[in-house]
Amino acid sequence: LDPSHETVQAIRRDLQADDGFEIDHVVSIDNEFHQEFFNVQCRLLKARRGDANIRTLYHATKMHGRKISAIFQDNLSAAFSQGGFFGKGLYFAADPLKANDYSPARGSPSSLRVMLRCEVALGKTKQYDVGQYDRALVAPPAGFDSACGLIRRSEEYTVYSSNSVRVTAAIVYRYLQPTRELTLPY
Repeated sequence: LDPSHETVQAIRRDLQADDGFEIDHVVSIDNEFHQEFFNVQCRLLKARRGDANIRTLYHATKMHGRKISAIFQDNLSAAFSQGGFFGKGLYFAADPLKANDYSPARGSPSSLRVMLRCEVALGKTKQYDVGQYDRALVAPPAGFDSACGLIRRSEEYTVYSSNSVRVTAAIVYRYLQPTRELTLPY
Protein backbone atom coordinates (compact mmCIF):
# COMPACT_ATOMS: atom_id res chain seq x y z
CA LEU A 1 0.00 0.00 0.00
CA ASP A 2 1.01 3.58 -0.58
CA PRO A 3 2.42 5.16 2.61
CA SER A 4 -0.35 7.79 2.50
CA HIS A 5 -3.13 5.14 2.44
CA GLU A 6 -5.45 5.39 5.48
CA THR A 7 -4.65 1.81 6.59
CA VAL A 8 -0.92 2.54 6.60
CA GLN A 9 -1.54 5.79 8.50
CA ALA A 10 -3.65 3.93 11.11
CA ILE A 11 -0.89 1.33 11.52
CA ARG A 12 1.72 4.08 11.91
CA ARG A 13 -0.42 5.67 14.65
CA ASP A 14 -0.67 2.31 16.44
CA LEU A 15 3.08 1.78 16.18
CA GLN A 16 4.17 5.33 17.02
CA ALA A 17 4.12 4.69 20.78
CA ASP A 18 7.34 2.73 20.28
CA ASP A 19 10.11 4.18 18.12
CA GLY A 20 11.68 0.76 17.51
CA PHE A 21 9.33 -0.14 14.65
CA GLU A 22 10.55 0.50 11.10
CA ILE A 23 7.88 -0.36 8.53
CA ASP A 24 9.25 -1.79 5.30
CA HIS A 25 5.86 -2.09 3.59
CA VAL A 26 2.21 -2.93 4.21
CA VAL A 27 0.15 -5.36 2.16
CA SER A 28 -3.63 -4.99 2.20
CA ILE A 29 -5.48 -8.27 2.52
CA ASP A 30 -9.02 -8.35 1.21
CA ASN A 31 -10.26 -11.92 0.93
CA GLU A 32 -14.00 -11.92 0.16
CA PHE A 33 -14.30 -15.59 1.16
CA HIS A 34 -12.88 -14.90 4.66
CA GLN A 35 -14.93 -11.72 4.88
CA GLU A 36 -18.16 -13.69 4.44
CA PHE A 37 -17.26 -16.19 7.20
CA PHE A 38 -16.31 -13.28 9.47
CA ASN A 39 -19.62 -11.51 8.72
CA VAL A 40 -21.59 -14.68 9.55
CA GLN A 41 -19.67 -15.07 12.83
CA CYS A 42 -20.36 -11.42 13.71
CA ARG A 43 -24.09 -11.87 13.01
CA LEU A 44 -24.15 -14.99 15.22
CA LEU A 45 -22.39 -13.18 18.06
CA LYS A 46 -24.74 -10.21 17.75
CA ALA A 47 -27.78 -12.49 17.85
CA ARG A 48 -26.44 -14.41 20.85
CA ARG A 49 -24.74 -11.62 22.80
CA GLY A 50 -26.16 -8.38 21.40
CA ASP A 51 -22.67 -7.31 20.29
CA ALA A 52 -19.89 -8.93 18.28
CA ASN A 53 -17.31 -6.85 20.22
CA ILE A 54 -15.03 -6.31 17.21
CA ARG A 55 -11.53 -5.00 17.98
CA THR A 56 -8.55 -4.17 15.80
CA LEU A 57 -5.72 -6.34 17.14
CA TYR A 58 -2.26 -7.54 16.10
CA HIS A 59 -0.74 -10.98 15.58
CA ALA A 60 2.95 -11.67 14.81
CA THR A 61 3.82 -14.60 12.57
CA LYS A 62 6.62 -16.17 10.57
CA MET A 63 7.87 -14.26 7.55
CA HIS A 64 8.31 -17.19 5.22
CA GLY A 65 7.26 -20.69 4.47
CA ARG A 66 3.98 -22.48 4.34
CA LYS A 67 2.46 -20.69 7.31
CA ILE A 68 2.36 -17.18 5.81
CA SER A 69 1.02 -18.37 2.46
CA ALA A 70 -1.61 -20.45 4.29
CA ILE A 71 -2.70 -17.36 6.24
CA PHE A 72 -3.21 -15.36 3.04
CA GLN A 73 -5.08 -18.20 1.38
CA ASP A 74 -6.88 -19.94 4.25
CA ASN A 75 -6.86 -17.38 7.11
CA LEU A 76 -5.38 -17.96 10.56
CA SER A 77 -5.94 -21.38 12.05
CA ALA A 78 -5.68 -22.68 15.60
CA ALA A 79 -4.15 -25.81 14.02
CA PHE A 80 -0.86 -23.85 13.88
CA SER A 81 -1.15 -22.85 17.54
CA GLN A 82 1.47 -24.20 19.92
CA GLY A 83 -0.82 -23.33 22.79
CA GLY A 84 -0.31 -20.67 25.40
CA PHE A 85 -1.71 -19.29 28.62
CA PHE A 86 -5.28 -19.66 27.30
CA GLY A 87 -4.87 -22.96 25.51
CA LYS A 88 -4.79 -23.78 21.85
CA GLY A 89 -6.26 -20.74 20.15
CA LEU A 90 -5.45 -17.69 18.06
CA TYR A 91 -3.61 -15.03 20.08
CA PHE A 92 -3.77 -11.26 19.58
CA ALA A 93 -2.73 -8.05 21.27
CA ALA A 94 -3.95 -4.46 21.07
CA ASP A 95 -0.34 -3.36 21.64
CA PRO A 96 1.88 -4.06 18.60
CA LEU A 97 4.92 -4.34 20.88
CA LYS A 98 3.19 -7.19 22.73
CA ALA A 99 2.53 -8.96 19.41
CA ASN A 100 6.16 -8.34 18.40
CA ASP A 101 7.28 -10.27 21.50
CA TYR A 102 6.00 -13.40 19.76
CA SER A 103 7.84 -12.75 16.50
CA PRO A 104 10.09 -15.69 15.60
CA ALA A 105 12.75 -13.10 14.64
CA ARG A 106 12.84 -11.29 18.00
CA GLY A 107 16.32 -10.33 19.09
CA SER A 108 17.46 -9.87 15.48
CA PRO A 109 17.03 -6.16 14.64
CA SER A 110 18.02 -6.50 10.97
CA SER A 111 15.52 -9.29 10.31
CA LEU A 112 12.32 -8.59 8.46
CA ARG A 113 9.23 -9.68 10.39
CA VAL A 114 5.51 -9.91 9.70
CA MET A 115 2.72 -8.67 11.92
CA LEU A 116 -0.91 -9.04 10.92
CA ARG A 117 -3.48 -6.33 11.59
CA CYS A 118 -6.81 -8.04 12.15
CA GLU A 119 -10.41 -7.39 12.97
CA VAL A 120 -11.30 -9.85 15.72
CA ALA A 121 -14.86 -10.59 16.82
CA LEU A 122 -14.36 -11.28 20.53
CA GLY A 123 -18.02 -11.59 21.54
CA LYS A 124 -18.29 -12.05 25.30
CA THR A 125 -14.77 -12.21 26.72
CA LYS A 126 -13.76 -14.06 29.87
CA GLN A 127 -11.37 -11.71 31.64
CA TYR A 128 -8.79 -13.61 33.68
CA ASP A 129 -7.22 -11.89 36.68
CA VAL A 130 -3.45 -11.35 36.81
CA GLY A 131 -1.74 -14.69 37.35
CA GLN A 132 -4.78 -16.73 36.31
CA TYR A 133 -4.87 -18.72 33.10
CA ASP A 134 -6.08 -22.00 31.65
CA ARG A 135 -3.61 -23.74 29.34
CA ALA A 136 -6.03 -26.67 28.76
CA LEU A 137 -8.56 -24.64 26.74
CA VAL A 138 -9.26 -25.79 23.18
CA ALA A 139 -12.52 -23.81 22.97
CA PRO A 140 -13.76 -20.67 24.70
CA PRO A 141 -14.51 -20.96 28.42
CA ALA A 142 -18.13 -22.01 29.09
CA GLY A 143 -20.50 -19.09 28.54
CA PHE A 144 -17.89 -17.02 26.68
CA ASP A 145 -16.61 -16.53 23.12
CA SER A 146 -13.00 -15.55 23.87
CA ALA A 147 -10.46 -15.25 26.67
CA CYS A 148 -8.28 -12.35 27.79
CA GLY A 149 -5.68 -11.85 30.47
CA LEU A 150 -2.72 -9.72 31.44
CA ILE A 151 0.37 -11.71 30.52
CA ARG A 152 3.65 -10.00 31.31
CA ARG A 153 3.15 -6.37 30.31
CA SER A 154 -0.16 -6.25 28.45
CA GLU A 155 -3.33 -8.08 27.56
CA GLU A 156 -3.53 -11.10 25.29
CA TYR A 157 -6.81 -11.94 23.59
CA THR A 158 -7.56 -15.48 22.45
CA VAL A 159 -10.27 -16.74 20.10
CA TYR A 160 -10.76 -20.35 19.09
CA SER A 161 -12.33 -20.05 15.64
CA SER A 162 -10.72 -18.65 12.51
CA ASN A 163 -14.17 -17.34 11.59
CA SER A 164 -13.76 -14.78 14.40
CA VAL A 165 -10.79 -13.23 12.57
CA ARG A 166 -10.44 -11.12 9.45
CA VAL A 167 -6.86 -10.31 8.50
CA THR A 168 -6.86 -6.81 6.98
CA ALA A 169 -3.15 -6.15 6.47
CA ALA A 170 0.29 -7.69 6.69
CA ILE A 171 2.94 -5.33 8.04
CA VAL A 172 6.49 -6.19 7.00
CA TYR A 173 8.83 -4.46 9.43
CA ARG A 174 12.02 -4.48 11.45
CA TYR A 175 12.19 -3.92 15.19
CA LEU A 176 15.30 -1.91 15.97
CA GLN A 177 15.16 -1.99 19.79
CA PRO A 178 15.80 -5.67 20.68
CA THR A 179 16.66 -4.73 24.27
CA ARG A 180 12.96 -3.86 24.75
CA GLU A 181 11.84 -7.30 23.64
CA LEU A 182 10.88 -9.88 26.23
CA THR A 183 12.48 -13.29 26.31
CA LEU A 184 9.59 -15.71 26.19
CA PRO A 185 9.71 -19.42 26.97
CA TYR A 186 8.15 -21.72 24.37
